[in-house]
Amino acid sequence: MKSLLSRFKIASAFLSVVRDPTKTDKLFQIADESRKQRTDLVESSFAYLFAQPGFQSLFAERFSPPLLNVEALLKFEESTLGRAFAEHMKRENLRVDFYPKREGDEREVYLIDRIDRSHDVWHVLTGFGTNVPDELGLQAFTLAQLRSPFSLLILAGGILHTLSRAPQTFGDVVEKIFGGYQMGLKAKPLIGWKFENDLARPLFDVQKELQISPLVKTRSRAFEIETENTAVF
Repeated sequence: MKSLLSRFKIASAFLSVVRDPTKTDKLFQIADESRKQRTDLVESSFAYLFAQPGFQSLFAERFSPPLLNVEALLKFEESTLGRAFAEHMKRENLRVDFYPKREGDEREVYLIDRIDRSHDVWHVLTGFGTNVPDELGLQAFTLAQLRSPFSLLILAGGILHTLSRAPQTFGDVVEKIFGGYQMGLKAKPLIGWKFENDLARPLFDVQKELQISPLVKTRSRAFEIETENTAVF
């Protein structure tokens, strides 16, 4: 009965996201309920990430510095990762404490916390913005890096939303998804990366070291179409 109820909650939340991708509470519900399901995809994703040497090292030392201070990072030199991150957070009106606290298995909770903390740093690394096509591009990058079924659900919901509500952007969505996935495959594994230690380095140098080549931005009208930003993906 609990499994059926959980699946119903996932389906209901998924339909809400298809209608409106800015419903962050529904996205978190999908993630939490999916984790409870313990499907083969969920188990496979956790097993893959737990086996990464970088993550094993992080977890062994319980590496968990304080949340980033955006105001302090704004004082970093231009072109640094930290400055670019702070400008991204200010420009999009985002908070570093946006994500909810999780409970459960210590290793899983630690992993999810590192993924949450990394999300907007990955935005800066990849060059993806916060409109729907770009957010889906970042989810494709995340899928390649983490093999997460949650990313698959977000991509499916985002594609259905685009087809039903913004079909004029579909070409951009496909391009960003394909580009993001390829970028994620080529990049070094990021789950064990201590991004907090690289904030003072030039962004370009960090991208080069991590083998990330951001997509070349075009000036097509569709790329200019923005949605309400709530850091939903």
